[in-house]
Amino acid sequence: MDTASFASLVTQVRAEHPKWLDLFEGWVATDEDIALANTTLGTQLPDDYVWFMQNYGGGAFGFVEILPIVAPEPGIDDLLRTNQEGYTPSNFIAIAPVGTGDWWGFTTEGVRCSRSVHFAYHDAPDIEPQHPDFLEFMARTALNPG
Repeated sequence: MDTASFASLVTQVRAEHPKWLDLFEGWVATDEDIALANTTLGTQLPDDYVWFMQNYGGGAFGFVEILPIVAPEPGIDDLLRTNQEGYTPSNFIAIAPVGTGDWWGFTTEGVRCSRSVHFAYHDAPDIEPQHPDFLEFMARTALNPG
């Protein structure tokens, strides 16, 4: 899904179901936040994920909670802390908690993250592909409860 189609979908969802995005914090990432994440995590985050984080940010977006890149205040989980504290497999960048201890995120391929969103189990080494790209994942999971 391209960024224009995703932005159009968000506008449509806000018009049809305003409560779905009412509580969204929108902790947007700066260029500096993205550079810090890429350097700290030793990878290059996918372009569509970076676009989303710079335009919408982290927080409860529809039916998914996206980790902000850098916590806006103490006590809030963020991308950097979550992935540095060893809660996830070594070849995986967690971006969203599932709520069961499992994670949605990106696998790493050398120094780049995959474009596709994967599911990592907290109690098994399995990592399964879920969606071909991040914006498609957000459209189907965060903006579509069915």
